[in-house]
Amino acid sequence: MTPSTYSPALIRDVEELIQAVSKTTIFFRYQSLANNEIRTKSGPGALVTIANEEAESALADDS
Repeated sequence: MTPSTYSPALIRDVEELIQAVSKTTIFFRYQSLANNEIRTKSGPGALVTIANEEAESALADDS
């Protein structure tokens, strides 16, 4: 499926899911992460946080 074949309804559903997950995982932790909730993923410039991991998990569960 190419981007041009995605239905407007599917695009809207994905946008709503991302917004909902962002509100409950990313924004909830904004500017309040402890040092132990931030680590490098594959190198010094590739940071990942607990919020990233929780968002990825939530999106995978809802897909």
